[in-house]
Amino acid sequence: TYSYMRSKKKSTVIGPTCTQGGHNPLPLSGICPQSNETFIFPGMHDVPSGQAPIHRWAPWFTVEWIFYYISDPTNIPPYFPVPKGNYTCTHGRTYYDDTTSQGRCMREVYDQRCIPIFFSDVLSINNNYSCDFLNVGATKTAYLILHDDRPKDAPECCIIGQPFHPPPRNFSDNLYIKKASTIEVK
Repeated sequence: TYSYMRSKKKSTVIGPTCTQGGHNPLPLSGICPQSNETFIFPGMHDVPSGQAPIHRWAPWFTVEWIFYYISDPTNIPPYFPVPKGNYTCTHGRTYYDDTTSQGRCMREVYDQRCIPIFFSDVLSINNNYSCDFLNVGATKTAYLILHDDRPKDAPECCIIGQPFHPPPRNFSDNLYIKKASTIEVK
């Protein structure tokens, strides 16, 4: 065990506690605690009751991406070719497979900076290290895999969530948007 990864509290969560049904069960209320109640779920309303869910992702895929970290909440998309103002970024890949006999599996690779979702202990100081997330469908377990550039005292691997699963292919049905949100194309 890694005693320095534990919080002083009796029980603590290292990773995100609510992911709108993307990685863990959607709360009975249909919305995560501390979420703004002015949000709606656009995808939930376009499938008639009794109809099978619409799968918006392919059964398996690999995608390469660039993730921008922007601390200024007024700096909103579109970003072309890159965000204005201060930002950092990382390159990475997502491997997704919903065709295995072991259930849905997913691996995310962050090459330069880990996604900043850790709010306590050793990993919260900064996100200037590479990391992988491995979501194993059969065990409903999410692992964080750290590499040689990990923070001092951080383990090479730890469980960050259980139950925790790769997003279902129709997970975007549970994402929320502000009611007043609009997308303007110029």
